[in-house]
Amino acid sequence: MMKTTTKLGSLLLASTLLFSSCQRSGGCGCEVDDPYAKGKGDLRVSSNIVQPGTRVAGETWEVSDAIGIFALNEGQALGANNYATNAKYTTASAGEKVVFTSAMEGINLPSTGNLDLVAYYPYKEGVTTELAFDTSDQSKPALIDLLYSNNQKGINKQNGNANLVFNHMLTLIEFNITTDGLAINNGTIALKDVLVDGKMALADGAITTGTKTATPSVAIKAAGTNKYKGMMILPPQSLTGKEVTFNINGKPHTANLKLTATESGYKYTVEVTYNRGQLVIVEGATINPWKKGSDNGEVIVIGGEETPTPQPEPEPEPQPQPTEGKLLFPGANFDDFDAFKASLNNFGLQAYANQVDGGKSGKALHIKGTPAKNDYVFTTTKNASGMTSATKITFYIKGTAGKSLSMNIYSAPREYKPFNLGEVASTEDIMLAPAASNQYTGAIDTKGEWVKVTLNIAGLQLSTSDNFFALKVGKEVDYDLMIDDFTIE
Repeated sequence: MMKTTTKLGSLLLASTLLFSSCQRSGGCGCEVDDPYAKGKGDLRVSSNIVQPGTRVAGETWEVSDAIGIFALNEGQALGANNYATNAKYTTASAGEKVVFTSAMEGINLPSTGNLDLVAYYPYKEGVTTELAFDTSDQSKPALIDLLYSNNQKGINKQNGNANLVFNHMLTLIEFNITTDGLAINNGTIALKDVLVDGKMALADGAITTGTKTATPSVAIKAAGTNKYKGMMILPPQSLTGKEVTFNINGKPHTANLKLTATESGYKYTVEVTYNRGQLVIVEGATINPWKKGSDNGEVIVIGGEETPTPQPEPEPEPQPQPTEGKLLFPGANFDDFDAFKASLNNFGLQAYANQVDGGKSGKALHIKGTPAKNDYVFTTTKNASGMTSATKITFYIKGTAGKSLSMNIYSAPREYKPFNLGEVASTEDIMLAPAASNQYTGAIDTKGEWVKVTLNIAGLQLSTSDNFFALKVGKEVDYDLMIDDFTIE
């Protein structure tokens, strides 16, 4: 399962608030300091989604979407002495850019002084300092997609235009299913015994996950040719070992997830392949708008009985026996360090990476230091195997690091697929799928053991000249990590 940690990249739901000093029905009233003076108030709100596609409900605001707005005297913490508390604003239209108006009494700007603004979605009556939520029911995802904004400071009658930037505050689990032509006419995804409730503090947007467990279910929907999708919103938690059931055309397929601690504001993408009735889940994580996360995981194969056509189910093809892979690049086991260094591009090898004894089988590459930036440790220009396609690359790691590793597999000089290792906190084997971008999220601790890492490169074109393979590290943290035995099959 690929944990595509996409950082709910600030939802960026950007809301533009327009304040007018004399816009109350029934007269100007500019000197009235009652924040809830009768009428629609001074505050007018227009909002647009700056980065479409990040919102679970779709790319746009929906008719009757409602936000709650708190106005605070400048520098004041949200609490009992708010200038205005939980004022409801709604939109009567739909689209990427809409206008919000007060649903009851609006907020009037004070005649003197500045205001700071806090806003949240979806609106709930009676909210004061925290917003309780429950994601058990996934049938209307927009209503459980918590959004929060506290960026706008210093609004006043003379400077009345404001832009609210909303962020996703929960976690999005996105299941992407690719089939070999089989149509999924009806399907659901259920995640067993996960945490579903909690509270959001309106002072800072902090999420506190509750203790209620449930088995939420989402529908599988078409997302393109041979592509399907299901999305689930949950509070931050560890999903390690949680049972997920894909019910496809009436037939269940069950596996256990390997996602470690999920984070507020991140999307974790689970890539699923359903071929000839078999379900393959590639688990890991990468970070994008929700924010993307880090990569680690496994491949789980679950048997099935369906085929894309109504023909009798063919006999399973015999699986090849494991074979020892070829070296990925010259000196890829680091025993011949001169051959390894001769395979690198003009930037060579970072000074904090050296050959050491104690490898998995002989020598190893030891990364020890604190990189000042997100570095390329090395980039090879030679493909020792000569292969233009393969199924997997494997290597081994041992040690610790404050951040993780990212690898590039090149198909051309400037074209590559990144693979992100993510959190490593056990000695279990790790399977990685391609990610959208290089990320270094997650620390590494192999508990003093060698851990096998496999990159699933099936379907990728491999470069046989210029750049071929690159290893990258994160910045400003300590690395004390040995790497050994890069092979390709």
